[in-house]
Amino acid sequence: MGLFSKIKNKFSKIALSFSLLLGAVAGSFWISDQGFAASQGVSGFDVPNCGLTYEVEKPALTSGGSGSATYSNKTLNVEAVSGTLNVTTTVTFTNKYPGPATLQFDLTINQDKGSVKIDGSKASAGKHEKRLETGGTRSVAVYAKNDWGSKRTSITITNISLTPLYFNTTFEAPSHGSYKVSNSPITNTVIRKDRQAYTLQATPDDGYVFTQWNVNGVNGQNVSKENPYTYVATQDATVSPVFELITNAQQFKVGNSYYSNLQEAANAASSGSNKNVIVNLKEVVVLAGNYTIPDGVTLYVPNDETSFADYKKEAGSYSETNSTPVLYRSLLLQNGCKITCKGASSIVVCCKIYANSNGVMSNPVGPYGEIKMDIGSKITLEYGSSLYPWGFISGSDDFVDPAIEAMSGSKIYEMFQIMTWRGGTASSSMVNNKEKVFLFNQYYVQNIEVPLKLNAGAIERGTVAVKVSKLFRQISFIFIGGSNEGMFRLDEGASIVKRYHKGTDKDSDADRLQFYLNGNGSLKNIEFTVDGLAGFIGNVEIKSQNYILPIGSNFDIYVESGTTTIGQGIAVLPDAKITVSKGAAVNVSADTYLYNLADWKGQGFGYNCDLSQVNRISSGKPFPRTLKSGATLDINGSVTVNSGAHLYATSGTLNASLNTTTNQAKVISSEKTGSITFADGKADISKTHQAVQDGTGISYKEIPVENAKLYNGDSSVY
Repeated sequence: MGLFSKIKNKFSKIALSFSLLLGAVAGSFWISDQGFAASQGVSGFDVPNCGLTYEVEKPALTSGGSGSATYSNKTLNVEAVSGTLNVTTTVTFTNKYPGPATLQFDLTINQDKGSVKIDGSKASAGKHEKRLETGGTRSVAVYAKNDWGSKRTSITITNISLTPLYFNTTFEAPSHGSYKVSNSPITNTVIRKDRQAYTLQATPDDGYVFTQWNVNGVNGQNVSKENPYTYVATQDATVSPVFELITNAQQFKVGNSYYSNLQEAANAASSGSNKNVIVNLKEVVVLAGNYTIPDGVTLYVPNDETSFADYKKEAGSYSETNSTPVLYRSLLLQNGCKITCKGASSIVVCCKIYANSNGVMSNPVGPYGEIKMDIGSKITLEYGSSLYPWGFISGSDDFVDPAIEAMSGSKIYEMFQIMTWRGGTASSSMVNNKEKVFLFNQYYVQNIEVPLKLNAGAIERGTVAVKVSKLFRQISFIFIGGSNEGMFRLDEGASIVKRYHKGTDKDSDADRLQFYLNGNGSLKNIEFTVDGLAGFIGNVEIKSQNYILPIGSNFDIYVESGTTTIGQGIAVLPDAKITVSKGAAVNVSADTYLYNLADWKGQGFGYNCDLSQVNRISSGKPFPRTLKSGATLDINGSVTVNSGAHLYATSGTLNASLNTTTNQAKVISSEKTGSITFADGKADISKTHQAVQDGTGISYKEIPVENAKLYNGDSSVY
């Protein structure tokens, strides 16, 4: 049998439940969270199962006795009835409030050959009151004595209440950090007198860490290392957070625990519920030796204290402000240091990606994390693991054993930086244009500045943050992938090394993005979808195979072994270079255009400029670069221009004064070992196009092209 009802006085709501079983009588009542808060005017009080419970126990009887409890008209009646045995029925009240409170009730006794005891002492009728700590109890025993017939002793309990006690809590002003009490900042010492549960949240200043909460008067000092922490006053006390200067012993953080050793931190994350290892030291954290990031664990090089987890996703986290990058946390891998990522583990180097409506976008902005790698250091991504370098990875320039190696089944995410996004309206007008001009032509993928080797089966995704129709979109697509996806596609057994060469102010090849292909693969199309392009076209799927895909002016592509197939129409822009090594081969299976400098410089094809250079690298800005020559195809192995495809060079007629031998697009063999075969012979004279923009309007300029010129070793035309 079950009975549920409620009583209410000026302090609380009490709900009663009662059940009568064969061997026991039991029930409970409690102060509801909502009722208590409403009656006391307390906000933010949310402690589950707080208040008061009671239990009525009946002894094990063979016969002749009973105990009962009934609730009616805000009154609890408990009785013990003797038969052939003496009988005791006990009511036990338990304080379930998360702090001390006062239990009160009025007691009326109806006695017949028995007695009533409270906490073991003889009780009298009247008002009863007792302080109960959390979990504390008060027992009322009703005793009936057998005396040749049924005897009955009963009690009536009314006006039951549980009143939490008030205490003075002094929240001290913090040093070397800040904190909030139930979401209210504490800037000066504050004294609170109430019976509320407080949520404490601490934030350290730069260079400091939160270590614990101190509550003077509660067994001395330290009460918790949790942050946030729920504190319930149990007596007058002074509360303060403790912030300590970060030391080498606190280089890595897992939850609220600190470690001086990356492996210890990674192992703790692996065995615990918190799987995140945070680089914690503001100064450079220096690593030597070998480390393993276990399955499921993530190593973060953060760009702030709280939002690091936002960066573990293929789209990263964007910002609308193009603020200058500022180094926040740095991890240095010394010569010989090796980090291996196992299973579904990750390394995340945090930085926001800039989202804009036109012009420069998708570059690193604001505070950033960085991994610096000495020559001889190594990061290996095994199957299932991921690397998110939204910040920078810089340092080593080792080609023999590339600094980062991605094995089959691993993934890498980088910003796909567009320097010439034309805006949503202009770009929407270019979708599937008959001139086949791609939506942008100045782009860079170089958060990773060290040599990165991707083996077949590994994937690198590029991410673009773009503003379209006043809304921000983050677009992720495969840049380097398997044989069926990506701009660079690797067949089984193949590999590619990608390296950004920052150079120096004296380098002729500074600011170059270089690709070294080994084994069979292809250069094909990229695909991505822009949601709501210009607000009226809707979702647009961009497939570069419908356009002539530009190969950027700082691209150097080296085909070192195997056969690479050009299966997408491409425009190799001025200063870009494709080199085919001796023993390697290239099959041209789509129209390929080599640009003469004269047909680019001064034309405004780079969105009203000749060149929009990448503007974010790990140590400031790259050394200024200008366009110097036409595109080059250097054949020291073999090139076959397949049937239906053509190899063109622009004619140099747009700016005849620049149409010199140096500036012309050309096909050469620097080692005098190359060969080229045309399946269809020379093509008819043709043309290609580039876009010119005026505001949001787009027009297309015709560029005459001719069969690519083959140059002899003495620079004469073949």
